[in-house]
Amino acid sequence: MARDASALAHRLAREAEAVCRHYLSNGKRQGRYWLVGDVHNTPGRSMFVRLRRTARLTANVSAPSVRPRQPRLRRPERGEAHDQRMERRLRLRRAARRGLEDREDRTGPQEVNSTAP
Repeated sequence: MARDASALAHRLAREAEAVCRHYLSNGKRQGRYWLVGDVHNTPGRSMFVRLRRTARLTANVSAPSVRPRQPRLRRPERGEAHDQRMERRLRLRRAARRGLEDREDRTGPQEVNSTAP
């Protein structure tokens, strides 16, 4: 049975592009890679299949490698303290806006003296 799986893996590796065209038809070839959104065949570039072996791969690895691409920019988790600071800033901004609105209601619109010396 292991021999059957190995033979199947070798055949799939030889025909990697044909397999990708059939099962991941919403993807596209770009150089040595087949780019597709995910394993559910959604369009995009989040997952890739390496179509040809490279010099870095060892001789006993013949199956194409499939792995998700890393996000380009990813912000680290900032935690609860960061969330609390952001909430406080937002409350202060809202309070400042309300204060300006209350002041304008009591005194009328603020006039700006535009005479220049």
